[in-house]
Amino acid sequence: MQTLIGNQSTADINDRRNAFIFRAIGLYQALGGDPESVQGVVEKVYAVRAPRIDAAVGDLMYNLAGVGHASDLDIIQAAYNKLDQAVPSAVPLKRART
Repeated sequence: MQTLIGNQSTADINDRRNAFIFRAIGLYQALGGDPESVQGVVEKVYAVRAPRIDAAVGDLMYNLAGVGHASDLDIIQAAYNKLDQAVPSAVPLKRART
């Protein structure tokens, strides 16, 4: 079963990959990255062997946690805020108690 959020399927790896790079570059911009540096970053990434997906996700989460810490924000709450905007209000979201 495919779950749709907006026009993108959460089960379509091509949609996820494209949405991810778009949002990652947006975060890079929000952190002060400039467009001229993006090509250099891309070249560094592609200069080495592609990591396993689980390792890449771990690296990403580690760095995202660092961004959250440095920016003094709760990254889990930021995700819930986005879900609240993206998911129709008729679908209640279960949240862990903190």
